[in-house]
Amino acid sequence: MEFMDFARAHGLIIRDLVHGKICRCPTENKAGKRNGAFYFDNDFGWVQDWSIHPEIQLWKSDKVLTETELTEQKMRMESSRKAYVKLRCQKQSIAADKAKWILEQTELDRHAYLEKKGFPKIMGNVWHRAEQDPLLCIPMFYRDNLCGVQLIGSTGEKKFLTGQRCSDAVFSIGKGKEIYLAEGYASALSLQTILGALKRPYTIMATFSAGNMAKVAKTHPGAFIVADNDESGTGQRVAQESGCKWWMPETTGQDVNDLHIEIGTFKASQILRKAL
Repeated sequence: MEFMDFARAHGLIIRDLVHGKICRCPTENKAGKRNGAFYFDNDFGWVQDWSIHPEIQLWKSDKVLTETELTEQKMRMESSRKAYVKLRCQKQSIAADKAKWILEQTELDRHAYLEKKGFPKIMGNVWHRAEQDPLLCIPMFYRDNLCGVQLIGSTGEKKFLTGQRCSDAVFSIGKGKEIYLAEGYASALSLQTILGALKRPYTIMATFSAGNMAKVAKTHPGAFIVADNDESGTGQRVAQESGCKWWMPETTGQDVNDLHIEIGTFKASQILRKAL
């Protein structure tokens, strides 16, 4: 398989194949952003879609190499990997510092997004900027350390900081013994209300994406997954492949927040009670 075919098979959109340099590029999951990276060096290369791949995905050409060439190739591969890890760490550190600064600018306030999602009275970290849309700021943590922030506009558009760590990052609600995983912040809030009505102890982790939920589930094999019933089937696939117990709304296109808004806390709690 040629490198470009390999990259496409792993979801990367490479418009210009640059030789010997770590490059960022769009992915099929996020075509409007540079959410992927690649490195190409003739007889080997690697790709990574940050929303899916926990590690780089290695490619080698079909060329038959001598022992000397194989040794030299391994050295180049390791050198490129170390350079990439160093670059990612630097960007993640800068993003974590920026997230801390942003959160220091916020104040507890109500937000249009929370109202739209059925929580008009809940206060969140809101960043008010002169003559700009106020942003709801959801801190993201990796191993209890702040690593980034999700920025949500009034109409629901969501952004992350450039270079921040999203892999294995979560926002947790509660400290109960039962662990629940949900994709979005609004879903986590609905789940909190529903589990509260059921009087169940909970720690709810918002994972921010289905791809990241799959990663988080690996470190919490006893968790209960509340998946999105999206049209692509991604939520269901991730839940099924996780090995965890799971549930999702029956209606395609719904997440638990949509269901909560549609039928209310009591009916939603009875549905989840059966699933549990």
